[in-house]
Amino acid sequence: MTAALGFILRSHVPIVSLWGEVGTMIYNDAYSVFAGGRHPGQLGLGVRDGWPEVAEFNDNVMKVVLAGGTLAYKDQELTLNRHGAPEQVWMDLDYSPALDDRGVPCGVIAIVTETTERVRAERWLQGEQDRLRRMFQQAPSFIALLAGPEHRIELANPGFMRLIGEREVVGRTIAEALPDAVEQGYLELLNRVFNTGEAFAANGAKYAVQANPEEPADERYVDFVYQPLKDQAGETVGIFVEGSDVTERTLVENQMKAGEARSRQILDSATDYAIIASDLEGKVTRWNRGAENILGWTEADMLGKPATLFFTPEDREAGVPEAEMQGALKDGSVADERWHMRKSGDRFWAMGQMTPLLDEQRAVAGFVKVLRDRTDEHMAAQALARTADQLDRAQEAGGVGVFTLDLATNLITGSTAFCRIFGLEVCDSVPASEIETLIVPEDAGKASNEARRSAGDADRTVEYRVRRADTGEERVLSRRAEFERDDAGRPTAMVGVIQDVTEQRRVQAALEQSEAQFRSLAQGLPNQIWTAQPDGGLDWFNRQVVAYSGRNERDLVGEGWGEIVHSEDLTAAAARWGHSVATGEIYEAEFRIRRADGDYRWHLVRALPIRGADGLISHWVGSNTDIHDQKSVEAANARDRDRLWTMSQDLMLVCDFEGIITAVNPSATRLLGWEVGEMAGRSLAEFTHPDDLASTAQEVGKLEQGATTLAFENRYRCRDGTYRLLDWTAVPDAGRIHAVGRDITEERAIARDQERIWSVSPVLKVVASGSGEILKVNPAWSSCLGWSTARTVQHRFDEFLSGDEASRTTLLNDIVGPTPPSERQVDMRAADDAVRQVVWNFVRDTNTIYGFGRDVTEQRATEDALRQSQKMEAVGQLTGGIAHDFNNLLQGITGSLDLVQKRIGEGRISEIDRFMTGAMTSANRAAALTHRLLAFSRRQPLAPRAVRANPLVASMEDLIRRTMGERIELELALAGGLWLTQCDPNQLESAILNLVINARDAMPDGGRLTIETCNAHLDSIYAASQRDVRPGQYVCICVTDTGTGMDARTIAKAFDPFFTTKPIGQGTGLGLSMIYGFARQSEGYAKIYSEIGKGTTIKLYLPRHIGEAEEHDGPLSLSDAHGAEEGETVLVVEDEDVVRGLIVSVLEDLGYRTLEASDGPKGLEILQSKRRIDLLITDIGLPGLNGRQVADAGRELRANLKVLFMTGYAENAALASGFLEHGMTMITKPFAMEALATRIRDILGDD
Repeated sequence: MTAALGFILRSHVPIVSLWGEVGTMIYNDAYSVFAGGRHPGQLGLGVRDGWPEVAEFNDNVMKVVLAGGTLAYKDQELTLNRHGAPEQVWMDLDYSPALDDRGVPCGVIAIVTETTERVRAERWLQGEQDRLRRMFQQAPSFIALLAGPEHRIELANPGFMRLIGEREVVGRTIAEALPDAVEQGYLELLNRVFNTGEAFAANGAKYAVQANPEEPADERYVDFVYQPLKDQAGETVGIFVEGSDVTERTLVENQMKAGEARSRQILDSATDYAIIASDLEGKVTRWNRGAENILGWTEADMLGKPATLFFTPEDREAGVPEAEMQGALKDGSVADERWHMRKSGDRFWAMGQMTPLLDEQRAVAGFVKVLRDRTDEHMAAQALARTADQLDRAQEAGGVGVFTLDLATNLITGSTAFCRIFGLEVCDSVPASEIETLIVPEDAGKASNEARRSAGDADRTVEYRVRRADTGEERVLSRRAEFERDDAGRPTAMVGVIQDVTEQRRVQAALEQSEAQFRSLAQGLPNQIWTAQPDGGLDWFNRQVVAYSGRNERDLVGEGWGEIVHSEDLTAAAARWGHSVATGEIYEAEFRIRRADGDYRWHLVRALPIRGADGLISHWVGSNTDIHDQKSVEAANARDRDRLWTMSQDLMLVCDFEGIITAVNPSATRLLGWEVGEMAGRSLAEFTHPDDLASTAQEVGKLEQGATTLAFENRYRCRDGTYRLLDWTAVPDAGRIHAVGRDITEERAIARDQERIWSVSPVLKVVASGSGEILKVNPAWSSCLGWSTARTVQHRFDEFLSGDEASRTTLLNDIVGPTPPSERQVDMRAADDAVRQVVWNFVRDTNTIYGFGRDVTEQRATEDALRQSQKMEAVGQLTGGIAHDFNNLLQGITGSLDLVQKRIGEGRISEIDRFMTGAMTSANRAAALTHRLLAFSRRQPLAPRAVRANPLVASMEDLIRRTMGERIELELALAGGLWLTQCDPNQLESAILNLVINARDAMPDGGRLTIETCNAHLDSIYAASQRDVRPGQYVCICVTDTGTGMDARTIAKAFDPFFTTKPIGQGTGLGLSMIYGFARQSEGYAKIYSEIGKGTTIKLYLPRHIGEAEEHDGPLSLSDAHGAEEGETVLVVEDEDVVRGLIVSVLEDLGYRTLEASDGPKGLEILQSKRRIDLLITDIGLPGLNGRQVADAGRELRANLKVLFMTGYAENAALASGFLEHGMTMITKPFAMEALATRIRDILGDD
């Protein structure tokens, strides 16, 4: 799961993982963009809750994929609510299950690719194509497409067909189809356009259509264009013909020309009026110069066009033009005043009138509309109305009341706001005395009274408090007033405004209190704080400013602060301050301020405008921050940047968004060979590889939009004409691009070499996830195993292992564990079901596993052959001693049987048991010796299982003693509590016997051989000091001799194949190499310790096995063996009469019915009979038909026939696993009768 999440989060494709039944959502950045406003709220939600509008759709997805299925949708349309409103979205969706460690689906991986824009674009394009097709057919103009220099007509729309009199012309040339056009010179025009490639256009051209030679020509007038069509090479291949039949317009124009001269002067003289004549359909027939001035269209533009063009779209839609014409017909005249449209699209307000136009017979022939532009008057009237309305609204909104106090009547006429300010009901007038009673007594002297008003000496501006008439609430009012006077100068009225300023005064008081608190706080701060008036004059400084500058506050206020600013900085600082005061922008500047000791230090000076409730600046608050040390650091950093620019091994450049290089660092010379001056001022395009120009321009465009460039690659031309591949990082800043390019030419070449190595290497290479899912394989994988990359990727490694599920799972767990195995030989399943042996080394890198495998199938086959050869060499060395012992055992058997025969003849039966026991003992010892020799010499693969080493070594003691001879003393030191080990017991016996033989050869004069076992724990320190040793617990088997010993040079080569110190013909040099190979294949190792003249110790370390060993119980006695079931019949096929007779006798003693055959054909005859046969016992090596052929033939007749094969050949026993089918088993000669009886009962009882 961790690997899957890592892959999802790093991907640039929108991916969301849905975990568990509820589909808990975890997604990457790309998906968050797709989710829109739903992000980040969707993180951790179930998918049905995260997308409730498509819950049913997602419910189906979860059910199908959690059941192990996959889903994929192409351009799936869904309605999603991503940005606060439903929207139609099209997507490509791909769903696949996420598996847990057991391979069970635990979630869903969804890959989402939005295709909305593409789908909409495709639908729009299809619509456009349909629209163009309809336009071609429905176009009012005529259209034709001519091909080739002969002008063959390929397409002709209905308009063209109508023009030419519906003649059949498609597929014919102009000369063939339209001889009338040829005669009138149109073919000559077409030839000129085709030959020159230049278009031709004409207006009002006359075309006499002669569709039928027997009928008079139909004169038509057309506007048309001949447009040449060219191929990619610029050669003309055809002509596009398009035009309009303007016959009706031309005829109308001709008619109008007769009377136009008479009326033109009259109409055009009225330049301030638009006079427009139209026919009964509303099409323009006259258009005077005034109409051109007012509306913008010329008469040529409008003749024959609908007069509705200068009506607004909404009036046209409402049918206003038609209504005017109907009204004029009904009432004789219709006036209107409304907005109209100019040619430019601007609107203007017009006043006009429409009347019917009568012909000579006083019949209505059309209409005359006269209108005049009244926009200025209309706008002025509207502005006046808006001003009045705005004034009323402003008074209401601003709480300003307007009043007039008539001194003669002492009545106040006030606005609505005036009445509300005093809490009075709105009325036309109110006595002044009533207002005076609302004034707070303490402020009565501030307000005017009748006497003062009459005298005309009342204060013009005054503030006083009143108690509102409705609530009694005390409010502060501000009144401004002027006197109106008569001709004699006597006051007649007081006119003014009054405003409730209660809140302003409350805020002002709070502000004064706040300012006092601010100054107290500022005095206690360690920072330099100051304030200024709205006009920029500094008026207050805290103690820190005074202390730093050594000046008193009086010297600093106003313009005095300039005296402590460095003279070089004063002009810029003052100009910046003036700009902020004028614009209200925050002031920020860096300049040097003189300290009391005369030293100047850099300060960051900032000031903020403080605005009142009215939005105006009431004052400024500023601070001075000492940044002198910071500036010093910045200067040092700048020097470092300059050094980096100069010394960097990467190419650095600065350019504008047009790609013009403004600066480049010296690496340009080292990397490209260009001097800095040669590149500055030139375009990036001059150095960019032609194939990279488009992508480079696109990347510059992204930078101009504010994006950052990461890992963009292109090729730059060197001075010598070669190109270097550069990897760019770039950022935009202040209209420029700052870019750093790293030369990756060699790096990319190395990458290509690595890719070639990946492709051509004979080593199998696998990249897998932390869970064992294969992500990538090289071609050697497919070459070796036959599995294609497509069949391999996204499958787990254990799917390609041979063996049962338990062993495959165990190996997979080792591979994905914290310490993957190395030098592990694995049986791999090939595509053709063959088994290939591969030695794997696995390496883990975080959540990725890398595997490297060597196909050793042929090598192992060769080693097996060499190992067999070495075994046979050892067998040859064993033969001498074993032959002597075997003869002794045969003597014991034959002698005992002779005595038994003699005692029976003499009638001395009581002594028979003693001699029979001796014969059986000798026979069993001979059989054991034969089995041991056969097992050692047998060719067979490793078959590891849990092994108890102590019993195995002890069972070899007799064989070892006979091999060593009498001059060498043998000692077994077997440790108590010895662990189990995991290995092939036959190979372990072979290894021990090889070590024993080597030890014997090293002690030609006799000596002592010790075989010792013990438990060993190898720690990480020891393992690190040895080659190919892994720390852990091992069983150690140590073979020590007191022979000649080996020097260091011999020890170093002892395990090498074919290395031997023996004379030619006395050894193959494979013994120790086979021992070392057995140890490594068993995941252990071997170690040699030796000194010249003192002897040699060889230790085999085999890994400890946690578990139980397989126990093999001894056979029952024949008397205890389970007898036959009723009627069970056994067919015995054996060519040795004595052996066949013994087997039949034992079977009959056990109650079986028996049938006999001395060879294969006779046995087959019995099998072909109708007799009951429950079991076939047959020797494999029969004359005529062998045992397997007899069994196969018998099974064709008796499908469920059970078979017990007998063999005295060890090779057959080794091949049993591939030789036997179900219901078959094998027993190796010689065997005890008790073992035979047990084996028979086992096979018959196995259903």
